[in-house]
Amino acid sequence: MTKNQAIGVFDSGIGGLTVVNSLEKELPHERFIYFGDTLHMPYGDKSASQILCYSEKIVEFLLSKQVKLIVIACNSASANAASQLRAQYWQQVHIMGVIRPVIQFIIRKGMQRIGIIGTETTI
Repeated sequence: MTKNQAIGVFDSGIGGLTVVNSLEKELPHERFIYFGDTLHMPYGDKSASQILCYSEKIVEFLLSKQVKLIVIACNSASANAASQLRAQYWQQVHIMGVIRPVIQFIIRKGMQRIGIIGTETTI
């Protein structure tokens, strides 16, 4: 892994561009490769196995671009595929979803009441 390698980010559509925007603000010297799977969007009405299949193909694509990190900017893919992807690709790349960082933020802030909106597949 080198400093010049990009960070790969993917979502089931274009909503993950908000994640890229935030990452660019926090990491202004990094390069990003974004993959929006508009062919299969939304993932929220797909089965866990379908989401994993789509996600594996996207990870393979991002690995072909030699990314140093992959961020799953999709809640459905984070909930249904992140663990399997980390187990499968742990020797090649670090993969992180968007759910764990939000949970960690909620815990750090000591929030007592939160609302969750999500698809059945994600929840």
